[in-house]
Amino acid sequence: MELMPGMTLGSMALHALHQCSVEKIVVVVHPCDPLKWLSMELVESIPGMPSQDSPSVQIVISERADDGMAYSLHAGFEALLGSGIQPNVEHALPDAILVVLADQPFVDKVHLERLMDRYSKQSNLDYVASSSWNEENGTYALMPPAILSKSMFAAVTKLEGDTGARKLFADARYRGEAVSAIANEVLLDVDNPIDLELAIAFNRSVRP
Repeated sequence: MELMPGMTLGSMALHALHQCSVEKIVVVVHPCDPLKWLSMELVESIPGMPSQDSPSVQIVISERADDGMAYSLHAGFEALLGSGIQPNVEHALPDAILVVLADQPFVDKVHLERLMDRYSKQSNLDYVASSSWNEENGTYALMPPAILSKSMFAAVTKLEGDTGARKLFADARYRGEAVSAIANEVLLDVDNPIDLELAIAFNRSVRP
């Protein structure tokens, strides 16, 4: 989906992540995705086309993408962790994984680095999630982008169906913190045509 000619949802989120201080980026895609939304700047950092100052980008196909978001998470985590998670072999696991959704086009480098800064200052946290105000019930909702510690890796691989990581944020076993966005639009999640129209209108207002 495009917000304007030449500007796609996925490319905006990926560009923001590409500017951050992460070691590696895994992009999970549907088997039928032609990848036309990838910009040359990002394609050039795919393994085999290294970029000196940017993290590598690996494209991973989620064969079960149609079965729900849990399986796309599984595909991404497997690419980063291997086919089997061994929580007791700590040197084999990264300390944490930052999960970013492609349908949040206004997530920017500033918000992602605020998440990483909060996590780096409290190493005992299981997660740091984004926080958005829910006007319908008057509460804050935890959502991606989110940083998940290795203490949560095994639980992520056990998620099923159309269940994402936010289900784990309500689990009392895990301790986390929330980082609110500077503006509500930062966490706009484009799930339907109405959301897309809102995103297009907002994009026009900031990029006339």
